[in-house]
Amino acid sequence: MDEKKKKIGFWEAIVGCCTGTDIFVRLTGQSLLRALWHLLLLSVLLGGMMGAASLRKTAPALDRMSDLLRENFGRIEMTKAGLRPERNPESEHFVQDGKFSIWYLPRTPEAKTMYPLPKPGEVLTIWTPKKFFFLGLNREGRDYLVQATSPFGMPDSPEISDEKDLREEVAESFRKSAKVPMPEKFQGETVGFDELAKGAKIALFLLFWATFGLTFWIPALLLSMMFALVLMFSTRRWESFPYRNKMAVLAIYAGFPAMLVGALATLLELPYLEYSLIYALGMAGFMLFVLARLRSERPGEERS
Repeated sequence: MDEKKKKIGFWEAIVGCCTGTDIFVRLTGQSLLRALWHLLLLSVLLGGMMGAASLRKTAPALDRMSDLLRENFGRIEMTKAGLRPERNPESEHFVQDGKFSIWYLPRTPEAKTMYPLPKPGEVLTIWTPKKFFFLGLNREGRDYLVQATSPFGMPDSPEISDEKDLREEVAESFRKSAKVPMPEKFQGETVGFDELAKGAKIALFLLFWATFGLTFWIPALLLSMMFALVLMFSTRRWESFPYRNKMAVLAIYAGFPAMLVGALATLLELPYLEYSLIYALGMAGFMLFVLARLRSERPGEERS
C-alpha cells in the first residue's frame, strides 16, 4: 500500500507534527474530513485539560463557601413557603466570603433596610424563598447587572440599574410568590450545600471544557482555512505545487504545535500572549516552513 494512503492516527499525527516535518508528506494523503476530526479531538482534549485546571483553581473557593453556608444555614429545606434555610428560617442572614456574598430574606425588607450592594468584582446573591437574584456591577462599575432565576417558574426580572429598581423587584417577587406554591412531592425534602457544591463543580467543569474547547477550535479552524485559501489563490508561487489541493489539510496539521503552545500560554496566564495571536503566527510560520521543505524534496518541480 502507498505510504501516503495509510491513515495516520491522532496521536501519531500530534507527535509527528511536533517533532519535525517528515510526517507531512504522509499527511498529504489524509482527507480533509479526517484532518478536521483530528482538529476537533485536539480541541476537545485541550479544552478538557484547561477545564480541569480552571476547576482546580475554583474548587477551593466553592468548598470554602459551602462550609460557610452550612455553618450559617445548615441545609436547604423545601417547604410550602419555598426554599428556606434549616437554621432560623424566619431571620435574615448575610454571609460573605471574599468576593461572594449571600443575603437571605424570609420576607420583604423594611423600607429603611440598606441593601448590601456589591462593589466592582463582587457578586451578591439575594436568596428569597421563591426566587434568587444574582447581582454584580458591569465592567465600567456603574450599572448593576442582575440575573434572576426561580425554580418555581416565576418570570425573570427586568433590567435593574440601581438599588431602587432592585428593591422594587424584590418586593414584587414576594407579592407574586404566594401564587406559586412548592410542589407537594418536594415538600419536606432537604438539600445540603456540600451536595450543591459537587453539582456546581461538575457544571463548572463542563462549562470550562466547552468554553475552552470552542476557544481552541474556532480560531484554529478559521485561520487555517483562510491561510490555506490565501496560499492557493492569491499567489502564482504555488500553482505548480503538487500538494496544492492539500493546503487546507497541511494548514490544519501545521497548526497543532501552535495550539499546544497557545494552550500552555493560556494555562500559565502569560501577559500579552493571547491564544489566537500565538496560533496565527505559529501556524503560518510553521506552514511556510513545511511547504518549503516539501518543495525542496521535489527537485524536478518547476519554480516560478
